Amino acid sequence: NGSAGDGDWFAGGNWNLGHAPYAGDDADLTGGAGNIVLTNATAWLSSLTLSNKTLTCSNWTTMIQATNVVLRSGGVITLPGPFTNSAMSNRVHIVCTDLTVDTGGKIDAVGRGYVAFAGPGTTSGGLWHGAGGGYGGRGGGSSSFPVGGGQPYGSASSPMEPGSGGTGDGSGCGAVRIEALGTVAVYGTISVNGSNATSYGYGAGSGGSLYITCGTFQGSSNGLLSAKGGNRDPTYSGGGGGGRIAVNYAALGAER
Repeated sequence: NGSAGDGDWFAGGNWNLGHAPYAGDDADLTGGAGNIVLTNATAWLSSLTLSNKTLTCSNWTTMIQATNVVLRSGGVITLPGPFTNSAMSNRVHIVCTDLTVDTGGKIDAVGRGYVAFAGPGTTSGGLWHGAGGGYGGRGGGSSSFPVGGGQPYGSASSPMEPGSGGTGDGSGCGAVRIEALGTVAVYGTISVNGSNATSYGYGAGSGGSLYITCGTFQGSSNGLLSAKGGNRDPTYSGGGGGGRIAVNYAALGAER
């Protein structure tokens, strides 16, 4: 078994065994105020367990690979801050046999997609008369200026893209992709919400994407999948469009 401190996943000094986990290892990330940053694909682990610890996935091609991935209470998988049209993008990508998000566990991509004024669903307009970014739905327009909200884009059945920013200070949400051969069980939260507008007349960001393929999907009434657009500023501005969620569970031959 290997347990991690804070910092770079691939820095051997951050692990109690003196090296990053090898294929077949059990990786246990527990406790501490800091977080581990993953910048590339992990080896195929026997298990990855997070408890009261944050794992930040940086880069679009970064991938968590494990037979069993378990987020216990306080365990969080997230992304760095939002990005521009020309900068590096990020996503949470988990490839596993089984994924369990326990009560108090979270996959959180809120506001970590395209920054304000960026993304295919952003729109025209400047500060003080901002419109919301679009993605799964159209963003809200300005209530006092002729500025429409951002347009929808992307696939409804297999959403992959991050959400777009509003014209103001609301960032779109990031992208989460989960590929599980077995069971995905959600008792905690997977959130791809856009960020709210926080200033007078600024537009909010759109929700992002959550795409899950698995054999069986289960959870409880406490489990939550959320892709809301960000809330608008109460004066003049528009809210963000909703994101996209698709869950394809082969065991029932269904898609939702």
